[in-house]
Amino acid sequence: PARCVLLYAADDVERQFGLSARSRLTREEIHGILRALRNLDRKKRFDGDVVATAGEILGEDEEKAFERDSATDDTRVRTAVAWLEESRLLTREENVVNVFPSSLRVSSVDEAKRRLAGARIADSYRRQLLLITESLIGAGADEGVSTDELMGVSGLSPEGVRGALYDLERFGIASNDTALTAFVHTGVDRSSPKRLEEAAALETALIAHMRERAPDLGKGDSSPLHLRIAAQALRDRDLADPLPERLLRIVRGIAFDGRGEDDGAPGSLTVRKRDAETARITLNREWGTLEKWAEIRREAAGRLLEHLLGCLPGSSRGTDLLAETTLGKLLQAIESDLVLKSRIRNPAKLLDRALLWLHEQEVIRLNKGLAVFRPAMTIRLEQRDRRGFSRADFEPLALHYKGQVLQIHVMVEFAERGLDAMSDALRLAMDYFALSEETFLARWLPGRDREIGRQTTPASWRAIVESLKNPVQQRIVADDRERTNVLVLAGPGSGKTCVLVHRIAWLIRVRREKARGILALAYNRHAAVDIRRRLAEMIGADARGVTVLTCHALAMRLAGETFTGRSERPDDGTFRDVMRRAIALLRGEELSPEEADERRERLLAGFRWILVDEYQDVGLEQYELISALAGRTLEEDAGRLTLFAVGDDDQNIYAFNGASVEFIRRFEADYGPKPVYLTANYRSTANIVAAANAVIAPARSRMKAGHPIHVDRARERDPPGGEWTDLDPVSRGKVQILPSGGDRFSQARAVMAELLRLSGLSPDWDWSRCAVIAREWEYLVPVRAFCEAHNVPVQMANEEIPKFWRLRETRAFVDWLRERKPRIVDGASLHDWANAQPSDPWHDLLRQAVDEHALETGGGETPVDHFIEWLAEWSRDIRRRQRGLMLLTAFRAKGLEFDHVAVLDGGWNRTGRDEDADAPRRVYYVAMTRARQTVTLASLDGSRGFQAELVDCGATIRREAAELPPCSEAVEYRHVRPTLEDIDLGFAGRRRAGDPLHGTIATLRIGDPLSVRVGKDGRWTLLDQAGRDVGRLAKSFRPPPGMRHRSAEVFAVIGWSREASDPKYHDAMKCDAWEVVVPELIMEPDR
Repeated sequence: PARCVLLYAADDVERQFGLSARSRLTREEIHGILRALRNLDRKKRFDGDVVATAGEILGEDEEKAFERDSATDDTRVRTAVAWLEESRLLTREENVVNVFPSSLRVSSVDEAKRRLAGARIADSYRRQLLLITESLIGAGADEGVSTDELMGVSGLSPEGVRGALYDLERFGIASNDTALTAFVHTGVDRSSPKRLEEAAALETALIAHMRERAPDLGKGDSSPLHLRIAAQALRDRDLADPLPERLLRIVRGIAFDGRGEDDGAPGSLTVRKRDAETARITLNREWGTLEKWAEIRREAAGRLLEHLLGCLPGSSRGTDLLAETTLGKLLQAIESDLVLKSRIRNPAKLLDRALLWLHEQEVIRLNKGLAVFRPAMTIRLEQRDRRGFSRADFEPLALHYKGQVLQIHVMVEFAERGLDAMSDALRLAMDYFALSEETFLARWLPGRDREIGRQTTPASWRAIVESLKNPVQQRIVADDRERTNVLVLAGPGSGKTCVLVHRIAWLIRVRREKARGILALAYNRHAAVDIRRRLAEMIGADARGVTVLTCHALAMRLAGETFTGRSERPDDGTFRDVMRRAIALLRGEELSPEEADERRERLLAGFRWILVDEYQDVGLEQYELISALAGRTLEEDAGRLTLFAVGDDDQNIYAFNGASVEFIRRFEADYGPKPVYLTANYRSTANIVAAANAVIAPARSRMKAGHPIHVDRARERDPPGGEWTDLDPVSRGKVQILPSGGDRFSQARAVMAELLRLSGLSPDWDWSRCAVIAREWEYLVPVRAFCEAHNVPVQMANEEIPKFWRLRETRAFVDWLRERKPRIVDGASLHDWANAQPSDPWHDLLRQAVDEHALETGGGETPVDHFIEWLAEWSRDIRRRQRGLMLLTAFRAKGLEFDHVAVLDGGWNRTGRDEDADAPRRVYYVAMTRARQTVTLASLDGSRGFQAELVDCGATIRREAAELPPCSEAVEYRHVRPTLEDIDLGFAGRRRAGDPLHGTIATLRIGDPLSVRVGKDGRWTLLDQAGRDVGRLAKSFRPPPGMRHRSAEVFAVIGWSREASDPKYHDAMKCDAWEVVVPELIMEPDR
């Protein structure tokens, strides 16, 4: 007897749902194909009989109703045509591309035999050529012979028939008068000759770049190509328009060079796109041969373009001018170049390749002839019935798709029952075929009507939707409306990022949208990493295709710019220029409408959904980029993307950095819908929420004025102070208003004394989950000094890293990477290097980078250049791991949360650059709402800050002024880290390479003590423990007023060079590269 083994993996169920969804068509897509066919009929005057390929039909889908997928486009278009035929909106005829007997140069088959007698061809191929000749002779003069018929009589493929017609011309049997028309541009700025020149230069430079990066690559070897890095390299060489998507088109074009030239040989390259920015290139020929084939194809393209331009009237000038010729004449144009002809075996294949390359690179636009001998369909449109593809027409297909979903659920039930008892599974299978659907479902899947209608498993549905206990969150995540933009106004702690992540998961797992069609924009790279991490935890490998970037990173990708080399100048306007360039590309500035649409479509790379986090913090450039992506200003809906944004105008605090609250307030006018409110707070206690509401309520023009935040439903009955209602007998969990003396020093003592008191009440107190937040950094300086003096672990969030890319440790790391052979690195190798380094702040930072890279990428192999590019991007926005009490401003606190927060008084009455009158109130609100358990609001003597407004709030308690214990003068110490502008960067560079000074600096390590000598001219010289000079501060350096030097140590050692120095100092430099000591100075009051 046969034995049956049941193999079942739960993950396969989601994969099966995905595969099933990928092949489906929507009613809008089928109607879009009908509309495209009618457009073709109207434009090309087919009089109802349309001859077109799937690609040509999709090219007329002006409203972009059909979701493109290169792997399934042809099949899905043909399926759509079949359903349109089923609805009697068209009929399909025989595929027809005609060849006419007027092209014959012989009058009989015998004459053809004589001409072929001396030809050096196989006998079998000779017979095939004679069969084609016989068919042409026997055809009617007006009807011709279809390529399908020629394929049938000869047994050749479409390409084989085309080649046979070229050979018949070569042997003098027929003239290949197949008509070809193309649109060309001449006498204008972007003329076809100019476009050819640019494409040739770009291709030549790209091949050189690939060869430089992988000089030892041999035939059959593979290497990754990072398209954005390549684009930047070519831009640095002043090449025109080296966009990543254009470079990908170029390498794909090279892949066809020489294909089939030698007994079916492959093209010069095999190209496989790995992700949005990387392609894997496999050499099928040595570099020299590849370059030769590309050069031959470009020369042939030049001859063809000359011929097409020669077909125009002499005075022609303009874009999209129609040139008419034949394939036979184009072949003559190539063969008339005797040097070119001598370098090739098969001119016909070269003609095909060069002609299509001109079209692919947008030098010309082929019209009639692009689909010659390709599998075109002949379609007769119903002229009397001009209706669309209706819901009634779609209903049978919808039922079929519903049945497919049900079948998957039934198979899951079969497998799961079979794991318990195979006899149950067999009975289920028998009933499936024997019972009606209604009876079967009632017996085997009772009460699961909703579940079996979903394209996902019950477990996935629970994780994505039902795990959100808030019904508002559930409605937002599972919103199934078509093409509906959404703005979610989400208060602090309301789970807005959670909702965004679950929405993406729902789109992929439930709606079955393609992951690569989803773009999520985060306000910084840390938020982007968090979104990626959460999404991967929820839907695993299905999340890989989702693009999660910052606006800057997206702009860099669109414009083909890299972070490498720019990481040290994040604020010099470079990134603003890149943003503007990306916006211009998306808008198609300086392009014709048709070219602008084509470029936009390529740049969007199939995106259909945009999800934006922290929409209230977008500035003008980000607003315009999102607008250009979404297609806000497009006249037609078809080109627009669906926008889902989350934000909170109450938390708009970055006006000084260009962010404007007006952009979120105009969302409804820009994109249409009323906002959805998400106000349940899952972070803070009820007391903190109530106090925060009282602070923000007086702000003007609030979008959530009638929708205050509140604790989530699960905590409504908890004590308003949470666990601290019982833990703290003084505050009982209320927000404390703490009298803090008359200056920032007494404030530091009062606040830290209170935090120390609280730390003694909690058995699980952790300083690394606590923060002191201020309006300005100056108020935090004495808090740090207090912590240093009392051994409280502390961390200043403004501890800027001096030129991360120039740090000795970073340079050593990058040198190690670049010396690797082959230039590939994986997570294990990175961790091995990092773990072998000593423990100090900068090596710890590099270890953090390696850990975060592993989190983002999974730790697999990656090219060295790609990792360095990632490190450059990462270094622009470094946030060190919290290892103690965090001291930071509210601006840096955005997006973070802590168990315990103290908010310092001072500076809240001042508005910054471009801030409105309510900006300080919003900043204070953000500071308060970072806290989970307790909030302490410091209050200086006589202060009328926001905490003063809360005295009568029932959620707060005003503490009585307490007698503070005496404190050492250490609370007045100040840690000063000179900026690079305050350091004499050329100090060691003015010594020759062999000078002992360089060796002395090389022995210094982070934390080594230094001493200072102040000269008569006021210059500060740095000395090591042996009293040897190791550096000097600049003339411009001045210590803080009223303070003097107490001690110093090495904070960092960076690399500098003649090239990095101001040219006016070059003559004074005695060596090309050197190291610079960056000190940390401890200052004390000068009294």
